[in-house]
Amino acid sequence: MYKAISIISAVLIVLLTALAVVQTVRLYRVQQELESKISLLPKNLRMPQQSEAAAPPGHLPGPAAATEAPADSAGYEAGTAEGHEDAIMQRLIGDAIESLKDDGGGTVDGHAAGGGRRASGAKAAESAVDGKGQGKDRSGNAGSAKDKDKQEADAAKNRRDRPGASADTARQLVQDARAALASADYDTAAKLLTQGLQTDPANKQAYQLLAQLQHNMGQTQAELQTYQDWARNVPGDALPHYMLASALVRSGDLNAAYRELNQFQSMSGGSLSSYPMAAGMYRQLGMPAEESNTLQAWIRANPDSPDPHQMLADYYRRNGNYGNAISEYQTVAALAPGTVSAYTGLADLYRRTGQYDAAEQQYQAAIELRPGDLALRQQLAVTYQAGGDLQSALSTYQSIIDANPNAPQAQAAAQAIQRIEHQLAAAGQ
Repeated sequence: MYKAISIISAVLIVLLTALAVVQTVRLYRVQQELESKISLLPKNLRMPQQSEAAAPPGHLPGPAAATEAPADSAGYEAGTAEGHEDAIMQRLIGDAIESLKDDGGGTVDGHAAGGGRRASGAKAAESAVDGKGQGKDRSGNAGSAKDKDKQEADAAKNRRDRPGASADTARQLVQDARAALASADYDTAAKLLTQGLQTDPANKQAYQLLAQLQHNMGQTQAELQTYQDWARNVPGDALPHYMLASALVRSGDLNAAYRELNQFQSMSGGSLSSYPMAAGMYRQLGMPAEESNTLQAWIRANPDSPDPHQMLADYYRRNGNYGNAISEYQTVAALAPGTVSAYTGLADLYRRTGQYDAAEQQYQAAIELRPGDLALRQQLAVTYQAGGDLQSALSTYQSIIDANPNAPQAQAAAQAIQRIEHQLAAAGQ
């Protein structure tokens, strides 16, 4: 009897333990799913963490993510030329998109606040009108409440009837939406932006903010529809076609993305801003010939700019044409001698092809321009190590630790020093 009870108890304990494990796994998966969704949001659309500074009201990131490190060295913190190239491309494309935006009522990332200033001026004018209506009459008595209501209604009617009143109202709604975003009130922000577009269907800022919000919330179909509405209601604007192409790439509809990209290019009329945008999109579409043609056309249109040469050099490096890549990086260095990315690009190619002395010289030139960049010192140390100059590698790794013992590069340097010392000890040196 007691043996049977013991067996039953043991079985129950096992079952309860298994149930607890299953429940824990389920909770963990839910947490991971929530964290994954939250990670898609920009910082200002998340609940603020203690370590995060508050974003400016109404601030949303542009299409190109910003980095705290300088754009022309960002990728090398991870030790990859590919990450370096992506950082530069994001900067160039982001700059190009910004140049195409209408600055008449603020931009998606809040750099221009013209709409807010105009709205403030309108409010001041309204106050002046109302102030006159609410002033004392000739006898010194305050106006009646009925007169005040009538005057306010007349003032509101005058504002509605004023030329451009719809545009002013829409701009104010956009500013209100920015405030709602800053308060994490996304439903209100979406309603205000939608109302702004109903008031003024040509308000580009409302389209930009609404589509960005929909993207951050994972509402892909709504985002696509917003870009389509923007293109239809502002037929002379090329930017919505590019933004729609980008969204279509993310959704996997590459044929439709290609059509929108062609529309964007035909409407851009050879604008310099369109070249890096189109080249980057061709790269996403897996069309290297079109990407190369676009970059070369950009160089013909603006031969003295280092940017198209930089992107073409990265293109050649990515596709294994190291000779042409070296030539383009050298052109970048000649056009803009202070461009660190030109030297690091050359160094990377020289190291890949076993030309370690040349690679070391390029990294040293980059470090002279940016002596505090530990990522560059780390790459120089790796190059010394690859070339067999272990003593130079040791001293360079140690300089990283001396500069900032708490930096991630310092931790990697300490581990590298241990490996080299073990290697030297094994060799009896």
